[in-house]
Amino acid sequence: MGKIVLIGVFVLMLASSVLGYFSNQREQDLQVLRNAQQSQLLVKLESVNLPVASQLVEDWQHHYPNPSDKQIAELRIILQRVQSDPAEAEKYTVEYKQKSFNESALAGATTAVSLFGLDSTPKFKPGL
Repeated sequence: MGKIVLIGVFVLMLASSVLGYFSNQREQDLQVLRNAQQSQLLVKLESVNLPVASQLVEDWQHHYPNPSDKQIAELRIILQRVQSDPAEAEKYTVEYKQKSFNESALAGATTAVSLFGLDSTPKFKPGL
C-alpha cells in the first residue's frame, strides 16, 4: 500500500513538472513575440527621423527590454500620435518628463528632497 502511495506522489510530481515546463515555454514564446512586435514598432518610430524620436526609441529599449502586452499597446498609441505629429515624440521621453518634474519642483509644487536628505526624485520611464 505504501508503494502505491509513493508511486502516486511521484506521478503527480512528474505531471506537475511537465505542466510547469510547457507553461514556461509558452510564456517564453509569447515574450519572443512581444519583443519582435516591439522591434517593429520601434523601427517605425525611428523612421520619423527626428533626434527626439531616436531618443524615445533609446529610452524605450533601455527601460523595456522585455515588454508586456500593456507596454506594446502603449507603444502602438505613441507611434500613432508621433506619426500624426512628430513633435509629440518629445513628450514621451525620459528627459522631457524629468524636465517637467524639475520645473514643477522649482515652482514649489513638489520637493525633490526627502525628510532624510536623500534624493527622492522619481525615476522616470518613457511612455504615456
